[in-house]
Amino acid sequence: MSDMRSLSTFALLFFVQITANADVRLPTLFSSRMVLQQETENTIWGFADPGESITVEASWGSTVTTTTNAAGRWQILLATPSHGIDQSLTFRGKNTITLEDIAIGEVWLCVGQSNMGTWQLL
Repeated sequence: MSDMRSLSTFALLFFVQITANADVRLPTLFSSRMVLQQETENTIWGFADPGESITVEASWGSTVTTTTNAAGRWQILLATPSHGIDQSLTFRGKNTITLEDIAIGEVWLCVGQSNMGTWQLL
């Protein structure tokens, strides 16, 4: 009988944990103080309950709504204005997440070897 209680307790705690993690979540790539590419559509994604409606509101006026798929994943394309600072994004589902101090501008990714350097015009 105690094995059945232990199994029941484990199952209850397991399902409570799953429910507790069902809020809208973002990958660590998206956070306050990030930079988004200007004048384009940026792909933003995250996780929530399957079938949950997600609304993303940007301080510059863009709003996009989507619904999560059967695996609880969602993805949107968010249009950005020309350069600017001190912007914010608000994600709404069963909970709300707000990212602040976002910059909009040029995003450059440079990769190379150890001999990669800067050039100066004389």
